[in-house]
Amino acid sequence: METACLDELDFGTLSTVDLLGTGVEMFTAGSGAPLLFLHGIDGLEGSAPVLRELAKNFTVHAPSHPGFGNSQRPARLDRVDDLGYFYLDLMARLALDRPVVVGASFGGWVAAETLTKEPGRPAQLVLVSPLGLPTANRGGPHVGGMF
Repeated sequence: METACLDELDFGTLSTVDLLGTGVEMFTAGSGAPLLFLHGIDGLEGSAPVLRELAKNFTVHAPSHPGFGNSQRPARLDRVDDLGYFYLDLMARLALDRPVVVGASFGGWVAAETLTKEPGRPAQLVLVSPLGLPTANRGGPHVGGMF
């Protein structure tokens, strides 16, 4: 990882986790209770200051979404709904038992979608400006061109 932007993440480790045949870039840092951080459209690099603070009190697990950073994008992922199941599988793969789940921007939408499938999974859910999260039927498209 020789990308200059990733130098911001020098306080933890970057690795690749195999999730059902898909390579997922994973940033891990800190110690304490488990926390799954789902980033916004600016990727892990844009979340570095927040990750640094969270790592002071938690063991932070921050994957790059499929198709972001060095994470592969499996063909079967077409919608945010699909990402929900993807992240449930990732939590199982990492053996995250009742993690705090934090989603920022697009990651907030993904976190909310994930936990509609297993609401008892997290110890706590924190949504930070969840971009695209449909909260009501307002008669128009939500974020149609997101992908």
